[in-house]
Amino acid sequence: MNTLKPEISPDGPYFVSYRQSDGTDTAVPVAWLLRAAGLPVWHDQTDLPPGNTETRLDEALTGGLAGAVLVVTPEMQFSGVVRHRELPKLLELDRDPRFGFGIANTVRSTSGRVDYAAPDRILDQVPGTLSNKKQHSVDTAGERRQLIRDLVIAHIHQKRAAIRDADSTIRIMTQTRTPPQAWEEDTADLKVRIRPGQTGRLPNLEGLEDLALALPIVADGVSASGAKTVHISGGMHLSVALAVGAALPSTIVRKILVEDVDGNVWVSGPATQAHSDPELLVRHNHLVNTISPDGSSKVLVYMDLMPTPSDAALKTVLRDRAGEFVSFEHFKSRSGQMMSHTDAPSLAAEMLHKIKKISGENSNAEIHLLFRGPYALAVLLGRLLNTLRVVAYEWDDTPTKPDSGPAPRYEPVLTLCPSVPEGPISRIHPRQEPDAVMATATKN
Repeated sequence: MNTLKPEISPDGPYFVSYRQSDGTDTAVPVAWLLRAAGLPVWHDQTDLPPGNTETRLDEALTGGLAGAVLVVTPEMQFSGVVRHRELPKLLELDRDPRFGFGIANTVRSTSGRVDYAAPDRILDQVPGTLSNKKQHSVDTAGERRQLIRDLVIAHIHQKRAAIRDADSTIRIMTQTRTPPQAWEEDTADLKVRIRPGQTGRLPNLEGLEDLALALPIVADGVSASGAKTVHISGGMHLSVALAVGAALPSTIVRKILVEDVDGNVWVSGPATQAHSDPELLVRHNHLVNTISPDGSSKVLVYMDLMPTPSDAALKTVLRDRAGEFVSFEHFKSRSGQMMSHTDAPSLAAEMLHKIKKISGENSNAEIHLLFRGPYALAVLLGRLLNTLRVVAYEWDDTPTKPDSGPAPRYEPVLTLCPSVPEGPISRIHPRQEPDAVMATATKN
């Protein structure tokens, strides 16, 4: 008889239990939304290692979970693994109040409503075992978001004491490029991960859709933590860094620290801080169209804060799209050197001052931002964009035609409208993946 008591770890993953035959289409988006909202996940599609499946499942179930999501579907009644191995372990863990347990119920009654009695019936449980727990419908993205929000808030409540003892600082780890792992070495309070890109350098489109839903949840988690400071580490695409900053303005948390890959910490300044004097940025180029191209008001701003120029992608934008903008502004570092983390508060404030000035001079124009600089600074700038509408671009050089070489360019990725209840990401810009271009060309 195995007398080893299952352990619960607040930094462990959330186990996703489901029946593959009819539950995969629900389990996959739930798992990725959990990750985007900061909760690591154990999901058999991504985390089941080689070896005996039942042994590996037992290792996962007793390896230190923080919680679980049970995806209830009609065909789950045929899953001996869920009924006899996974669910008994999860119910045992759920006796501990630290364990976060969510139920995603896809079963409907004849009236079309959620059948709250179905989980007990389908999984051969005593009536009331699962029906007495909160259940969520997950048919829509909004319903999935509510399930994940409940789990994140419960998770943060379990960590409030530790956050308070850590100088009232909540730690968030981010990553948008590499695949996630169930047991991350980082012990951050929230671990924001999105689906990694499959081709090229741009962030994954489905991952950005997850992030748009998740960022308001992350902000709610920060608020619920009672933290006065957010410490961000890891790495992310620059457009995502701007969005993360936009989700955490000073109205939610007083101070943000962003740790770069070298261990330097970039600190946010007061929201009302004036731009620096003397200036750290200098206008490198300026262009004004005498006639608004289409009646709209758009301004192209290139913030180039790197010491070595790399303007090929910028030239592509100016060649192909300059007529769309009423103005173009190019700013560079006055020193010509890499920006220092010690200048972070002044630099972020100065960038905001220049962007606001340009927008105001052009009928409160929409800002199309090409940002070339440290991701840490992008987070701090994003935090200050609460009165602006900003289209964030990413650099890419993936070939756009079959058998062609690199094609440096900037692609619009996200439109940010901070300070709205739906979250800072108001639009995810579509794009045609290079593989799709090549596949089309091959067919023709």
